[in-house]
Amino acid sequence: MIRLHIFPDALKGTPNPSQFCVKLEAVFRLAGVPYEICPEMNPATGPKGKLPFIEFEGERVGDSALILDYLKEKIGLDLDDGLTSSERALSHMIERRVEERLYWVIVHSRWIDNWMQTKAAIFGNTLFFRSPISFRMRHAKASAARLSGTGSGGIRERKYISSARVILRPCQCCSVTSRSSSARRRGLQM
Repeated sequence: MIRLHIFPDALKGTPNPSQFCVKLEAVFRLAGVPYEICPEMNPATGPKGKLPFIEFEGERVGDSALILDYLKEKIGLDLDDGLTSSERALSHMIERRVEERLYWVIVHSRWIDNWMQTKAAIFGNTLFFRSPISFRMRHAKASAARLSGTGSGGIRERKYISSARVILRPCQCCSVTSRSSSARRRGLQM
């Protein structure tokens, strides 16, 4: 059985504070792959120094994209099975756009502009300076400097929704077009 190491549930209204942990858990559920959740607060325990990571057949694999590639090879896990090459390409483009662009909007919102709320939601009443990831989070200014290189550093609080819409709009158009063409190919009406 796959052992999935992810952050414990912490933020109200989300299954996990990390979208990459949510992604893997969703894939496993959709594919009916049995797995065991191993809550982990210290990302440094993972083979890539971050969460999520898995343990399977004596191997430890980190990074959600690498985990999915590994499991495709090991157990044939492929949610894109049955898609045309064009649909696979579109799926890949949407996934990358969301993961590489929207991710930074979320990071900035949570860890820079809403730090106090995020800290309370994730760490609660524990002594933050004693938590395993506190060292990383103490350097918010360094994080903000890195964010400026992603094109997200200048985002201010009220701009998040419009930034997210700009990022997601092309994905929505592609998704509707893809569903329609896929349905037509199968003889279904949309």
